[in-house]
Amino acid sequence: MKRRLLSLARRAHIPPPVYPPPPIPTPRPQELRAESQEATERVEDLFPTPEPAPKAEPRVRVVRRTRKWFDDVERPRFCDMKF
Repeated sequence: MKRRLLSLARRAHIPPPVYPPPPIPTPRPQELRAESQEATERVEDLFPTPEPAPKAEPRVRVVRRTRKWFDDVERPRFCDMKF
């Protein structure tokens, strides 16, 4: 019974795909290789870097709060009150 169940399960599973091995890169001939050249004169910049744009100043954050009893704006002050 167990063997029959395992054989059915084995058939139900899909084996992983078999990929071909990667191709071996062929060495380039000597004629096609780029030879190193020495700079004889000034090398000009083919792609000049653009001037950096000025950064925008951050917006000012306004902090608002309600008046408190210790603020000097209101009269009479809390310490001047009689209870």
